[in-house]
Amino acid sequence: MKHIGYFCSTLNHAYMIGCNRYTQCLLHQVDQMLSKDQAQWTLFGPTPAFSMIEKFLGRKAQPLELNQDFHRASAQPLLDLLHLLTDAPIPHLGADTPYIVTCHGVTPFHVKTQTESGRLPGSYWDYQDLPEAVYHAYHSEQILPKLKWLFYKRKILYQREQSLKKWFSVLQNARKVIAVSDFVKSEILEHCKIPESQIRVIHEAADESFGQVANEEKIQSVLRKYRLPRKFVLSVTNMHLVKNIHGQFALAKFLKDKIPAYKFVHAYLGSAYEERYLKIPQDFNVRHEVDYWLLRDIPQDDLKVIYQAAHLFINMAWIETFGLPIVEAMKAGLPIVSSDRCALAEVVGSGGITSAPQDQERFFSLIAEVLVNENLRQELIAKSKQRGAFFTWQKTAKETISVYEEVLNKPLM
Repeated sequence: MKHIGYFCSTLNHAYMIGCNRYTQCLLHQVDQMLSKDQAQWTLFGPTPAFSMIEKFLGRKAQPLELNQDFHRASAQPLLDLLHLLTDAPIPHLGADTPYIVTCHGVTPFHVKTQTESGRLPGSYWDYQDLPEAVYHAYHSEQILPKLKWLFYKRKILYQREQSLKKWFSVLQNARKVIAVSDFVKSEILEHCKIPESQIRVIHEAADESFGQVANEEKIQSVLRKYRLPRKFVLSVTNMHLVKNIHGQFALAKFLKDKIPAYKFVHAYLGSAYEERYLKIPQDFNVRHEVDYWLLRDIPQDDLKVIYQAAHLFINMAWIETFGLPIVEAMKAGLPIVSSDRCALAEVVGSGGITSAPQDQERFFSLIAEVLVNENLRQELIAKSKQRGAFFTWQKTAKETISVYEEVLNKPLM
C-alpha cells in the first residue's frame, strides 16, 4: 500500500470552480479506482474543507491541518508521494518527499508578454487585483498618489517575482508536472525551463451530472429563484479583466439593441475586487436585471439547471488556461461560441465556433447567427455534445494514476 498526500488548501469555497472542482472530482474518481489496499490518503487543507472532503470522498481519509502536520509529514518519510497544485500556497517541502505538481497555468507571465505585444489591451497593471489604496494611486493624476504608486509598484513586483521564483523551483524539482492543457505545457516550457519529458498533459473534465436533463418544473423553479429571463446567453467565469469583462457587457448592449428577446446572464465567483468591475456596465448603458443578470456564487446544483435553461454559452476571455465551464456547457448540450485565445481553441476543438475576442463585430455577429438560425444552433448542439464526451473524469483520473505509478515505479491498479 502506498501513502499519498494531497495538498487541497484551495478547497474552501462552496462555489466549486476551477481548481476547487479539479480537486473534488479528481480525488473522488481516483479514490473510486484505487482500493484501500492500494493507496491511503492524507489530505492537507484548512479545517472548513474537511467536512466538504468527507462528502465527496468515497472512504475516510486522514485530514491534517496546513501547519506543523504538513511540515512533519513532508519532512519525514511518512508519505510515498505528494500531489500539489500551483493554485495553492507554496508549501515548505521536505527533501525526502517525492512530489508531482498539477499546473493550471503561469498567467502572470502571459499577461506581461501579451500586454507588451499589444495582443492584450491596456497595461500589465490593469489586469492585477491591486488593493484598493494601490488601485486608486495607480489611476490618480495627482503627484503624491503617483509617488505612492511608484513605491507600491516596486514592492509588489518584488513580492510577485519572489513568489514566482519559489514556484518555478517547486516545478523544476517535481518528479512530474501535470499541465491541464497543451497551452499550459507550452507556457511551462517557455518560462520554467523544464525538460519536456517531465511534463504530462492531462485535461480537466466536467462531471457527467451536468448532462442530466432537468425537467421543465425544475427549470422554471430555478429561473424564478434568480428572477432570470426565459431566453438568455450564458457566461460562467471569474470576475476579472482577463476574462474580458468589458466585452461581456458590450455583448449585453448588443443584445439589447439588436436581439432584445435575448438577455445576457453571467455567473461568477465573488472576489474582494469585484466592486470596481461592477461599475463597468454604466459605460454601456445597460441595467442590471433588465439587460443583464449577474449571479454571484451560485450553488452547483442550481448552476447545472441554469446551463440547461440557457440558449447559448459564450466565453470571451483574453486568457484561459483550460476553460472548465466550456466543458460543463458541452455536457449540458449548449452550443458554444468562444474566444480563440490561449487554451480555448484547444478545448473547444470541433465542438463549437471560435473567434478572436478583439474583433467584437464578428464575435457578436456569430452569436446573433446562432440565436436566429435554429438549424445552425441544433448542429452546434450535436457537435458540442460529441466534443464534451471526450472529457471525462474517469479518463483524467486514469491518466493521473499512471503518473503516480511512474513516479512510484509501481502499478497501483
